[in-house]
Amino acid sequence: MSTIVLTLNILISFLCLLMALHLFWQRSAYQLSVRLLAGCFLTMGLQALFLGIAQTTGGQNFSVHLQPAMPLLFAPLSYLMFVSVRDQKFQLHPEHIIHSVPAIIVAYMMFTDNMVAYVDLIVILTLLFYAGLLSHLAIQGKVQFQKSPVNTKDNRKELGGQLYIWLLVFTGYAWFNVISDTLIYLEISTGTEVVKSVALFITIIFKLIMISFTLLFALQKSPYFDWLYTAFAALQDQNPPLEVMQNYESVIADFEGLLTDHTVYTEEVLSLKAMADRLGVPVRLCSNAINHQYGESYSKYMNRMRVNFAAKLLTEHKTLAMIDVMYDAGFRSKSSFNKEFKAITGFSPTDYRDKVS
Repeated sequence: MSTIVLTLNILISFLCLLMALHLFWQRSAYQLSVRLLAGCFLTMGLQALFLGIAQTTGGQNFSVHLQPAMPLLFAPLSYLMFVSVRDQKFQLHPEHIIHSVPAIIVAYMMFTDNMVAYVDLIVILTLLFYAGLLSHLAIQGKVQFQKSPVNTKDNRKELGGQLYIWLLVFTGYAWFNVISDTLIYLEISTGTEVVKSVALFITIIFKLIMISFTLLFALQKSPYFDWLYTAFAALQDQNPPLEVMQNYESVIADFEGLLTDHTVYTEEVLSLKAMADRLGVPVRLCSNAINHQYGESYSKYMNRMRVNFAAKLLTEHKTLAMIDVMYDAGFRSKSSFNKEFKAITGFSPTDYRDKVS
């Protein structure tokens, strides 16, 4: 089992460090928040790396002293990230170093071999404290996250919803850490070796699944990452230079020319890259032009076009089966169709048909 734990920790470390590098590379209107998020993944990756090194060297290494401090850096970084998202004027100041005090104390205790028996207790209590802070932010509601730096009402609402989901995920993860660390501590206190801890193994598997899906969604530029990828472009595009505006106008003219044929968005279902290739322009230029013109991302705008087409079918063909309306409008699943239709029109497809009838 120790070999499996070691392998999983190395894999987690690699994925976390890859995600951290990916985030450090991004430019966003939420620049500080993105940097803090990158720091979260960096500390998570280092924790897994130090745990793996400690196993390999039999615990006779600096890594065994630093590993307990990593979650005590992850917790305040995640809290400060959401504080910076909520308040766009937030800046890191020297007094914020207080959030690193628990990690410094634990590292000192480990290196000096002084009161090591209390390390686990400090870790659990600190994680519990920050889980409570994140829960407090979540209880306040998602309205606090709708003050987007992108000066558009739709973007504020959309990005606020995305960021609130991120907060709920991080809050859940914070409580998971509290519970898992407590179970690991109780298991080890009964004499179980660290590498044979069932709670530790479950925790590692959970972290691996979580970081794998997060990295996958990030690389695919999922809508839940719009606050990372489109916010800066939209902010920058509020007052673009004249030559950039001319490029945008050319792209939008060609884009709208293509959309006169509804099959472009109902049958082909083109990705952003495929659309940019069709228009013969870089992906970035295509994305920025659409964000500037319509105040929303390419994927959101295309979904809006599909929903509008579906609404037209429901209005003009009242006997057409709902499943046929869904497929004719370019949607491939009922849940996606219902979700996007209601988000844009305020009605479910069935309610909308009843309304127009």
